[in-house]
Amino acid sequence: ILQSKIKELPRILSNCTSLETFTLRNSEISVIAANAFSGFPLLKTLDLSGNKKLTTLGLGSSIHALKKPEIKIMLDNTNVRSIDKFVFYPLLETFANSKRSSGFISLSNIVMNCGCDVK
Repeated sequence: ILQSKIKELPRILSNCTSLETFTLRNSEISVIAANAFSGFPLLKTLDLSGNKKLTTLGLGSSIHALKKPEIKIMLDNTNVRSIDKFVFYPLLETFANSKRSSGFISLSNIVMNCGCDVK
């Protein structure tokens, strides 16, 4: 889905159990509903690039539920300024512990607000 007026990723998407690629670029997403991705057991690619109204990724975004070593997450050219420290932790742990990890998280062209406690 490209350049849609969708503003929120609904939980109804969680019924798409055979979905491997989900692309929603250059839309008006500002909120990712809790558990929006929990029903995507086969998801390999999540591309939310270009969603300029997406500014925060909290635990409620359910991205933390995507823990496959081959998952590719693209958040390029968004206005994400704040990411809860636990959003990517399970996925990064999966990447680190997998011998065949081909996944990645892309955050190109975004400017993060980092606090003094970032190490």
